Amino acid sequence: MTISDQLRLQNPWWTNRNYQPSEARLPKRKLFDQLLHDTLNLKQMISLTGMRRTGKSTLVRQVIATLLINTPATSIMY
Repeated sequence: MTISDQLRLQNPWWTNRNYQPSEARLPKRKLFDQLLHDTLNLKQMISLTGMRRTGKSTLVRQVIATLLINTPATSIMY
């Protein structure tokens, strides 16, 4: 499997314009608004770190779901 294939598997919204992460329906955490703000306004990469199983991936997928509303899908990479 090529790197391009792997990237398409990790970013299904690139090939399916109607894709919405299932995490989008979950309640938003307090950190969501700050992460979304930073994602939209900062020009550098953002690193989200923390203990295992605390919701980091869920939080990122919720941000992605929000970004998919007004951002070209190919501009978003997980």
